[in-house]
Amino acid sequence: MTTPPNTSLEPTADAVWTPDTYAERFSRLMRAGYLEINLETLGILDSNLVTSIIVPGPPLGAPRTVVNLGGLPRWVCEIPGWSLEMYLLISRSA
Repeated sequence: MTTPPNTSLEPTADAVWTPDTYAERFSRLMRAGYLEINLETLGILDSNLVTSIIVPGPPLGAPRTVVNLGGLPRWVCEIPGWSLEMYLLISRSA
């Protein structure tokens, strides 16, 4: 999902998973033959660490998958008053 600058990302509540509920899907992604999977930490929301999982391109039959870890640039986190709540709005209705 790509969003233009200065806009909010608004997933529905069912698109937000806990680590326990996402574990099986992540295991399937790791076995699927992707060259890489990118995990990007976005911040803290309601005392939970929010991480996006990005799978670039289709699986290519790679014998191993590289997992890249990333996060927001430090300068973003140092903006006074910056908060993930400003950009991530989780819709509780379906």
